[in-house]
Amino acid sequence: MPAAREHFVQFYEHDDSLVASIAEFVGTGFASDTAAVVVATPDHLRALEQRLGTRGIDVAAARAAGRLVALDAQRTLESMLVEGWPDAARFTAVIEPCIAMAQKRAPRVLAFGEMVALLWRDGRHDAAVHLEALWNDLARRYDFSLFCAYPIAQMGSGSWEAVHAVCAAHSHAMPANAVVHASEEKRLAEICDLKRRGRALDAEVGERRAAEQRLARSNRDLAELRDRTLQAIRALRASEARAGQMRALLVARGVSQHKQMDVQPRDVDDRKDEFIAMLAHELRNPLAPIRNAAAVLRRMNANDVAAVELCRMLERQVQQMTRLIDDLLDVGRITRGLVHFRRERVDLADVVMRAVEASAPLLSRRRHRLNVDVPNESLQFDGDRVRLTQMIVNLLDNAAKHTPDGGAIALRVISLPGRIELRVQDSGIGIPPEMLPKIFGLFVQAPRPGTDVQEGLGIGLALVRMIAEHHGGSVRASSAGAGKGSVFVVRLPVLSEARRHHPSG
Repeated sequence: MPAAREHFVQFYEHDDSLVASIAEFVGTGFASDTAAVVVATPDHLRALEQRLGTRGIDVAAARAAGRLVALDAQRTLESMLVEGWPDAARFTAVIEPCIAMAQKRAPRVLAFGEMVALLWRDGRHDAAVHLEALWNDLARRYDFSLFCAYPIAQMGSGSWEAVHAVCAAHSHAMPANAVVHASEEKRLAEICDLKRRGRALDAEVGERRAAEQRLARSNRDLAELRDRTLQAIRALRASEARAGQMRALLVARGVSQHKQMDVQPRDVDDRKDEFIAMLAHELRNPLAPIRNAAAVLRRMNANDVAAVELCRMLERQVQQMTRLIDDLLDVGRITRGLVHFRRERVDLADVVMRAVEASAPLLSRRRHRLNVDVPNESLQFDGDRVRLTQMIVNLLDNAAKHTPDGGAIALRVISLPGRIELRVQDSGIGIPPEMLPKIFGLFVQAPRPGTDVQEGLGIGLALVRMIAEHHGGSVRASSAGAGKGSVFVVRLPVLSEARRHHPSG
């Protein structure tokens, strides 16, 4: 019988050997007035109940008496994940009541958990190590023995650090025990193999200690890297603020120079475009080192939930900033005629799916409900696949930014004679009537009711108009007023039936 608060692991080769170990673990406990909490896959739960039945244990009676609590591992795991990461509060809310109830039913409690193996199977090795730590934290508040298991064939998919972190989370490891009725010679060979593995593990432990010493020596460098990253973030925010100011000054300076020097409006526009391109280039330079620093920090602090979430937030903000600056660069290139639109045969359904996939993280973060309606027939036309995808992404992002969390967004494609209509409708803040004629202008932003905060640079919809017009199409916006949502409609010409079947003509 395992000691109280013992946390051990078995790296098994076959499901039968695992189920046999769980049955021995739980069955022996029932013989000595013990309660058990088992979190396993449905197949393993069914096999466990059959084995317990052959040992003379009334499983139904044990469940009814609260001495056996059985949970589906996959469903239980999903209930405690936040963005793919085990959340401490949700883990406590799901698992702690089961342990507490079991302790009321019997003086000793045994627990088996297979959720870590599911995380490891899916390649989320750091998440599995974090879940092991949450089990250990719970074991400091309750007296129970914990048994975890991993398929030994999958352990090679993890990094050296993750494998050893799993080993370090347990008091000891059980042998795989793949053959129950082995010969004496085979048992002796297995013992020798276990000793060999033990010596290898000792050597790896030595390497781990050396690595820990190297990590300790690098702590100061890590602190300096964090400081540099925070200075870089502040510099990026300052650059963004200066960009907004340069946008308040740019128009005024152009008008002043036009009056004083009799400069032609075309020259002012050329200077403005050159300035926008230079500004976007300078703003983009610090983004790569900030993105790399955030990734390094996240890997080096994989066991610190708060630090990991901070790094992920930073990475999302850098990604958003990169997209804004890329749009700014595109505006300058398109207006100066430096962008070559690559025409090819395009199916709009493929473009729509690419755009929805690109906008999915923002829509998910804002908890928006997106409804996509695309006709079944092929809707083909000549166009630039990348730019058309960018156009739809900008429309979806615009809808997401101006729709409160939990709102609804609809993307609908309508086939009409000679053209395609693409409609993006949202349940957001709406557009004031006086802004509708200006909404597709460069650097134009509609006011947000109740706040002075404005998102973006006011270039996304300008790009939508430019891309649509370069494809021989048009775009318009409509809104019933403040708080009543908006509708954006893009019209694009489609290929005639003759050109669909004879592209060379």
